[in-house]
Amino acid sequence: MNKITGLLCALCLAALPVLAHAIDSFSMKQASAVQAQPEKGSAVLEQLRIGQVVLKIKQQNGWAQVFFMNDIDEPVKGWVPAAALGVIGETAYEPAVPDGVGEDVYNSRVTANSLRVRAGAGTNFGVVGRLVNNQQVVRLKTEAAWSQVRFKADDTWQEGWVASKYLAAN
Repeated sequence: MNKITGLLCALCLAALPVLAHAIDSFSMKQASAVQAQPEKGSAVLEQLRIGQVVLKIKQQNGWAQVFFMNDIDEPVKGWVPAAALGVIGETAYEPAVPDGVGEDVYNSRVTANSLRVRAGAGTNFGVVGRLVNNQQVVRLKTEAAWSQVRFKADDTWQEGWVASKYLAAN
């Protein structure tokens, strides 16, 4: 190694702690829409899943500006609620089971071959998961033509919204 290469390596190594404090990595502890501005109601850019890793650039007024690569490897920068960020390796967010609904008690099943689970009640919300025909779910509530459901995927409880017409009572 020549002197210039050695000097460059030393400078890079010295800068790493500074960069590490400027931008931190986090894991999403709950699914969240990525918004264009740090405010509810601003344009939704993408949808983050539980466990997805993001870089936090800065934080203000309960919002965190994050950077990540989306599913088609395009860079995305936007805002999420700071409370949705967790330490990498931390236990994933598990919703509380509501009163009267046991962990293994399902009250509905999926009637579609494949059903998109969305972050909110509408097609304008990002997809956070998929359900399959006859998969058992707990229907938590219904708003217009949408139902909020809880289901198990990879031994983890997840929540989201599905079109009610694709659910049948057990």
